[in-house]
Amino acid sequence: MGTDCRFHRVAIAVGLAAVLGAGLPVAAQVPAVMYHAHANLGYVRDNFTAHLDYLAANSFSTVTLDQFYDWRVNDGILPYRPIMLTVDDNYIQGYTEMYPLLAARGMVATNYTHTRGIGIGSPKASWQQVTEMDSAGVFLVEAHTQTHPRLSTITGTQVRQEVVGSRQDIASNVGGKVSNHFAYPYGDYNAAVITELQAAGFQTGMTTKTGLNTRATPLFELRRWGGDGKDLTKFLADSGLGTLPPPPPGPGWVLDDADPAALPRGAAWTSLSSSSAYQGRSLVGTSGSASTVRWAAHLPEAGTMNVYARWSATTDRAANATYAIDAADGRHLVTVDQRSRGGEWVALGSYSFAAGQAAIITLSGAADAFGGAVDTLGGAAGTLSADAVWFEPLATLDSPLDLLIDVAAGRQTQGQAGRGWIGPEWSSLTKSGTGSLVLDRGNALAGPVTIDAGRLLVTDPAAMAAASRLAVAAEAMLDVSGLSGGYQVPAGQTISGNGTIAGSVVFGRGSTLSPGLNSAAPSSQAVPGVPVPEPSGVAVVVLAIAAGVARGRRAATSVRTG
Repeated sequence: MGTDCRFHRVAIAVGLAAVLGAGLPVAAQVPAVMYHAHANLGYVRDNFTAHLDYLAANSFSTVTLDQFYDWRVNDGILPYRPIMLTVDDNYIQGYTEMYPLLAARGMVATNYTHTRGIGIGSPKASWQQVTEMDSAGVFLVEAHTQTHPRLSTITGTQVRQEVVGSRQDIASNVGGKVSNHFAYPYGDYNAAVITELQAAGFQTGMTTKTGLNTRATPLFELRRWGGDGKDLTKFLADSGLGTLPPPPPGPGWVLDDADPAALPRGAAWTSLSSSSAYQGRSLVGTSGSASTVRWAAHLPEAGTMNVYARWSATTDRAANATYAIDAADGRHLVTVDQRSRGGEWVALGSYSFAAGQAAIITLSGAADAFGGAVDTLGGAAGTLSADAVWFEPLATLDSPLDLLIDVAAGRQTQGQAGRGWIGPEWSSLTKSGTGSLVLDRGNALAGPVTIDAGRLLVTDPAAMAAASRLAVAAEAMLDVSGLSGGYQVPAGQTISGNGTIAGSVVFGRGSTLSPGLNSAAPSSQAVPGVPVPEPSGVAVVVLAIAAGVARGRRAATSVRTG
């Protein structure tokens, strides 16, 4: 097999979170795998299938050389757990077997092709087949010389012809495609070969050296390890891919400071060991400087996420470290005290990320790091720990469900699962039990809210803004007393029931208050004024609803009850 590009295999056990050394920044790494679609070179369909299935089951994302180059040169954003799959020499089983296996899993690979070998010797994919795979965005053709020589053994003129000619052949036969990436036959190259690649306009050169690719790896000496001839056990052992980071406490995806998703900016960051850090180490930087750490990735799913941050806490940490979350509706700033809660997943809030949108979180301690948006911080004093962030997806259901939260007597709970957030998967909310339920942030719930018993305490004016109707049952209370300026009832929202509202309520045009015959009601044009009791200094409106009374009655002007 004269075109065997394999290298001498050396067993490695390199984890994806390997570090360069004590005190140095963690090396974010992107692995690449090399295959040959020929049985004589170790290809086995079942092995290749098992490799792909493992990657898919563990949320790895196959990326192109273009994506890697953008990440390496322009700080571009990669998908979660990126990996590059490469196949050398364009053997026919790349078309008949690998191509459909990749396509069925939504994966992509690079097809390094020596362009004058098509139709010669062992069966190769034709130009028509190469074009089909490339046009499908599944098996992307890139250059591998014209005739597959050992480039260090031929003349400079011959090297130039092999390099430039292979690029021209691809453009001529694959619809004008510009090949920007090159693989060295047999992994053989030298400085003169790299110079020719650069002069021809190539952006990367792929070797057969074993290893992983970091932001410091020379672009024309990229590394990969062999996948040929390996069952899944050996594949995972040799690559280190079988050792995954610890899972978060719930569903979702963690971006660590050691991941390709993490981008330290500025000179202030060092990697220090810590027992409370996510994987035993955390980037630590000087607060108040221009340095930041950005975590950014295209996650496997879009939608609404609970977002958490983790750090290592010490007494010299910043008391007002700022996380910026870039979500579908813009940038949100959250300030935390990193002197405590080390090793915990601390909630930063719930945010929506649109399809195709990268999830981006940036940590800084500088007051002006986000365009002056955090001027009130005045600069954070102390150090910062940039450890990890976790995106926990909220359930998305085919059919909306009714949410029932039962709070026992004497207890108070912060909304759904302790986070005070109700997502769009719920068509209604019913509060039962004599305890208190707190809604402390904006909610997407657009259906009715019923308080059957106890107290529903609203501390964020956006918490009920999307609800269509609020019903307060006898002996139950809707408590909005903590809202500055009162609860501004949205247009079209109805409040009804025979329970109690504590606090001020401002009715706008189109909103409805439905009191009964013997109610104590606010003043309005339609309802005669009735004194409102104020026990213990808390403004209270009692709503006693009777059928058919004041149905559809709408306030023509804003009316404040209190």
